[in-house]
Amino acid sequence: MNRLGSALVLALCFCSAGSRADDTVDLKGTWKFKSVNAGGTPVPDEVTKTLELKIGKDELELAGPAIKETIKSRYTVEEKGKTFDFEPTSGPEKGQLSKGIYELKVEKTDSGNKLTLRLYFSKPGAERPKKVEERVAEGHFLWVLEKSKYPGRARGAGLSYWSVLR
Repeated sequence: MNRLGSALVLALCFCSAGSRADDTVDLKGTWKFKSVNAGGTPVPDEVTKTLELKIGKDELELAGPAIKETIKSRYTVEEKGKTFDFEPTSGPEKGQLSKGIYELKVEKTDSGNKLTLRLYFSKPGAERPKKVEERVAEGHFLWVLEKSKYPGRARGAGLSYWSVLR
């Protein structure tokens, strides 16, 4: 795996998001990367736009032209905020827990809902960030992802279109 692939897998492992029951359905599925920032350095758009992230119940899959990695994930519910914990199942970070936070924004469009997911996390073994920062600190990562034409669901309304298909 090349250095960028390793960095992205490592970055993914750093994500931790405490998920509320309402967000779980919205988080699942395939996301397109809008931007990636590693320690204050933006990853070029020509690389970012080729990547996608699939979020499942207990794992994540990062895919692109030069990478395909699966990572074990644990969704947790915390009163403090929205968190995820990720643990790589291979590579140099195997077994190291990464912690982070997320923000999920839903915008209504004519064709459904557009979701924007912002993951902000630190390297394995480091403390969970307190809030999503626009200025990405050293040792931290910010991923901005989108999922469009998502039919969505009414908050708190049981099953959604996506949960029935999965």
